[in-house]
Amino acid sequence: MALSTIQNNSFADTAVHGRRNLIINGAMQVAQRGTSFSSISSDQYTLDRFIAFHTSVTPTITQESLSVGQTDLPSSFRNYLRFAAGTGAAILGFGTRIEDVSKYYGTYKLSFYAKGTNPAGGSFQQRMIQRFGTGGSSQVITDNGTFTVTSSWQRFEIDVTVPSVSGKTIGTGSYLQMQFTQPSTDSGTSAWTLDITGVQLELGSQATPFEHRSYGEELALCQRYYELSYTMDGCRNGNFGGWSHENTQCVHQFKVRKRAVPTITFANYATNISGTPWVTRDFQTVATVDGFKFNARYFASSEYIYIDRQDGSIIADAEL
Repeated sequence: MALSTIQNNSFADTAVHGRRNLIINGAMQVAQRGTSFSSISSDQYTLDRFIAFHTSVTPTITQESLSVGQTDLPSSFRNYLRFAAGTGAAILGFGTRIEDVSKYYGTYKLSFYAKGTNPAGGSFQQRMIQRFGTGGSSQVITDNGTFTVTSSWQRFEIDVTVPSVSGKTIGTGSYLQMQFTQPSTDSGTSAWTLDITGVQLELGSQATPFEHRSYGEELALCQRYYELSYTMDGCRNGNFGGWSHENTQCVHQFKVRKRAVPTITFANYATNISGTPWVTRDFQTVATVDGFKFNARYFASSEYIYIDRQDGSIIADAEL
């Protein structure tokens, strides 16, 4: 039997292989914290991996779904982030943080889909901030250009330059922040709205089609930094999500290993008598113990504790 001949053009020249997008949740699919945010504090995370900042006027952020039958955006997208700014804010915007600033410098291409209404300055500014972490050098800000939106979805491509980190001192918790802001020339006197999805940052000078990842994969990437789980998810070596006596311990295993030892908070719990919530034991004081990035140990500090089995939740926050 004759062997088939493999032609040179079996793979098109435009084919793209491997992971390219440095942005996590660029299609705005994952929303562990919720889908609507108001009264936002500056440097507050909203949709997973996207952080908002402002000075005087609080914006609102929502996860929106594309309209049925919408044809001006590729059909593969279903969600987008809407940032609505009020009037009077001198500094306002949002962005995402990429872990470890020492790895990312040189020439990149940023692409995304956007529509909305422009700020008073007439356009939006794209900015990269290198933050060198605790004990590191001072930050470096690089503005890479502006873009102007309309009421219809458009795809934008921006050449991004990230300066070399040569000679810089890199501290702990360093990151590269990609953000969209009002330009510095904006007086901040007008309201504006920016809808955005399909955010992709890739090495080199060529923009490629958006790299779609499954919801499950995107969620796992997000959970490295923030994980919301429920008491029903289970606990070892103790009763969790039900009646528990003081000093009863529980080991809770995270679904994804965290970037760092996380801060733990509890939500939707109820107490019996004068009980207090479950608290971490030997946890916040052992940040050097690598194992605590993968699980946490809790105990009931007094009386009897009940965390509602349906709504009780545990939040592990290891965000940058």
